[in-house]
Amino acid sequence: MTSESFAPFGSCFSLELRPQIAHAAPESSSLINQGSSRRISLLPAMDVRAAKADAVLQAYQARQRDFPLVCCELERHVQADQIFIAMQEQQSLVIVSCQERPTHEGLRAFVTDKGQSFLIRKAVWHHGLICLAAQALYLVIEGGDYANDCHFYGLDERYTIYQDNHETCNAVKLPS
Repeated sequence: MTSESFAPFGSCFSLELRPQIAHAAPESSSLINQGSSRRISLLPAMDVRAAKADAVLQAYQARQRDFPLVCCELERHVQADQIFIAMQEQQSLVIVSCQERPTHEGLRAFVTDKGQSFLIRKAVWHHGLICLAAQALYLVIEGGDYANDCHFYGLDERYTIYQDNHETCNAVKLPS
């Protein structure tokens, strides 16, 4: 998944918590504590201004989904963005739509790079977490009022997501 292709829906990024972190770009870090420490921004900016509670950190343990996968419902959160931080070298399938009433033409499917993390902007419709590894752990930062801010949309038509070696995913209308 590239930053450019995913930009209408959010952003993607990689967290590499290794010694190379000392070489972070100057704009993503600042000296603090009288110059004895460096604060390094690891995450993209997250919008939680409309949330009724501060952002919270959750752990999601996901298992691999079976393919083909039938997609008939999406969810969105209108008060706050969500950040999914991949804690392992797993890949994810991210299905999103910016349409107010999602249609087949508006659905987009992205496969993350191994270990790639992503942010879904508030009000973007998305399928629930789809892990492409046997199991995976994600840290998720979301609005504290997440349960009350989860809206569901039943798609007018069901779609099947076909997988081909985790490289190509297509949303295809099921035959009637």
